[in-house]
Amino acid sequence: MDFCVGTTVVHGTRTGQFNCPNCVASYHLIETEAGPETADLEIACVACGEPFPAREGRNVLKYFLSGKASRRRKATTLEKKLPTEAAS
Repeated sequence: MDFCVGTTVVHGTRTGQFNCPNCVASYHLIETEAGPETADLEIACVACGEPFPAREGRNVLKYFLSGKASRRRKATTLEKKLPTEAAS
């Protein structure tokens, strides 16, 4: 599959939309075949830090922020376990 990004043609790549499951920030997602020098780095939402998958099978996933996050954020497991300060 070929598609055009600006003036660059990318071969063997798929694109799509992705929303952060935590803060709903919108991302443009590109999936492409991993090269031999591809590093496995951790990827996280730039708005809230939610971890994203870096790979799908042998392919690398790349995320490009395309929309702002909502103000809504899910509580982390640690936050759910901590007692509130108001209860003191």
